[in-house]
Amino acid sequence: MQPRFALLLLLLASGAALAWRKEAPPAVPVAAERRPAALSPEPRPFEPPPARPGRPVPPADEFLGVILARVSSDIAPRFEGRLREVHVRLGDHLVAGQLIGTLDVPTLRFDLRRAEAELAAAEVDGSRAKIELSEAQERLRRRRALADQALASAEDLATTRYEEQVAATRLESAGAQIAARRAHVERLRNDNTDARITAPFDGIVAARYLGPGESAGPSTPIVRLISLHDPFVRFAVPEQQARAMAVGRAVRVRVAEAHLELEGTIETVAPEVDAASHHVLVEAGLGPVDPELHVLSGGVARVSLAEPP
Repeated sequence: MQPRFALLLLLLASGAALAWRKEAPPAVPVAAERRPAALSPEPRPFEPPPARPGRPVPPADEFLGVILARVSSDIAPRFEGRLREVHVRLGDHLVAGQLIGTLDVPTLRFDLRRAEAELAAAEVDGSRAKIELSEAQERLRRRRALADQALASAEDLATTRYEEQVAATRLESAGAQIAARRAHVERLRNDNTDARITAPFDGIVAARYLGPGESAGPSTPIVRLISLHDPFVRFAVPEQQARAMAVGRAVRVRVAEAHLELEGTIETVAPEVDAASHHVLVEAGLGPVDPELHVLSGGVARVSLAEPP
């Protein structure tokens, strides 16, 4: 019984201590110096930050685009050479075949004259070989006639036959030499023609890189030629609005700098969304455009659907 009695006393003692703590009067706090509460500032109306200078943001139903030339090319010669003349300037309108520049390649002219002389010599050798073959064939016929009459030995006949075969082979070799010389001359003539650089299509000189006296080559173009006869516009559409873009759909293209509004038709829609901008690239053809409208390649345009989706 003693252990239980001791445990009961312990529980009671703990309960009394707890009761004493609950009934104990609270401690009086030390009076603290009171300070006036700081007045909170009056709320101010929200003022948006000033707009940054730049191009105005287009409305939600318009998309920024760039007008591009459908055909453009850097015109360069086929081989290295020094420019003797450049016949065009920036902004010139050219037609296909019009002369742009001329290379000064004196070695080409020299090589062509030498090749033409070698071709003439090869043709003379061919004519001589043809005559020799005719002579060998005539001699063989006479030897055969004499052999039929037993007036020529078999050895003489065989020798004449071999001479005829050698003459035929010599004529064949001369023909091959003539063909090779002609091909060489033709190539050099083409090279001399290629020394005259011409426009491959109708267009406008968008840039002139070189002038007379400077070196040009396959990797060093002379001018940049673009064709604005059939331009197109490339614009970016947010992925949420990409479903409205369908091939064949009509669009309006507004070129603010030229104060123009053109009509176009969607030609291609990119099959993927750009991961960085979340936009889809769309291209629309503008059809033939009058050069007098001064639609410039690289100009900014605003594109909208001709009919709302």
